[in-house]
Amino acid sequence: MSDLEQILKAAHMAVPSSALDRRIEEAFAAAEKRLKPSRTARCGWWLAILAPLGAATALFLVSSRPQREPLQPITYRFVAQGPMRQFLTEPPQSATLLPHFVTHAQTP
Repeated sequence: MSDLEQILKAAHMAVPSSALDRRIEEAFAAAEKRLKPSRTARCGWWLAILAPLGAATALFLVSSRPQREPLQPITYRFVAQGPMRQFLTEPPQSATLLPHFVTHAQTP
């Protein structure tokens, strides 16, 4: 052993104070907290990864559907039967009679 090692071995070391231990523990805890990603940060990363993936999947599924023929209009024809047909096609007797108006005017 060298002289320096013997001197260090023979020296009496002071016991570390409890305040120093507490500060060191706080420093390690703070460093661990900074290095450990938070739960919201992890959710954000998952969302950032899955959102474009979901959009690409939806786009692929929509584009891979077979093309349908263009839509054609549907026409319905309703035909009245019985008395309703007669009522719609022939005007009633009262419609042929014109009303009679009487007017009286005075000259100024």
